[in-house]
Amino acid sequence: KVRTAEGYSKVYAFAFGHTDEEERHDYVRLQTNDAAGTTLELSPNHIVFVGKRGEPKMAKDVVIGDTVQVSGKSPADSQILHVDVLSIEIIKKEGQYAPLTEAGTIIVNNVLASVHSIEGAAPEVKIFGITLIDIHQFEQMLFAPLRLLCMFSFDDFCSPAFHDEEGTHNWDSVTEHLID
Repeated sequence: KVRTAEGYSKVYAFAFGHTDEEERHDYVRLQTNDAAGTTLELSPNHIVFVGKRGEPKMAKDVVIGDTVQVSGKSPADSQILHVDVLSIEIIKKEGQYAPLTEAGTIIVNNVLASVHSIEGAAPEVKIFGITLIDIHQFEQMLFAPLRLLCMFSFDDFCSPAFHDEEGTHNWDSVTEHLID
């Protein structure tokens, strides 16, 4: 289990070939202005929650002055603070991991983020300028069948047997056709 906005959540699978431990990848490093100097490093297409309402935004689109949601230092401290992004840099790091949690969120270095990343255009549903389904909600809906299969499967649908050699769950081959 990992820490999420709702407490702790089970990791039920890994997504989209993001378990590569050796290849170097671009990451966005977000440095905040809180007293602890909190830093979050995530892929450019990974979703982080910004602003007072926690709107989802891809890391590559975050700008200095945006606020991110930072949790208390301990799991017992459920207070969420909104702190400014002080600096942004692109770095190279080895390895990528994309754990999928039942909650759809994860707290990394005390910063609340989505477990999802978006390849290509960021899907959302708007009517008259009002967002009905944002990019995080869209991804949560896309993975809902997999979450249900993992929760209720008797042959452990989310075991390593259902992940490829790179660690990607086979659900990836289903969703590729849904969003192309």
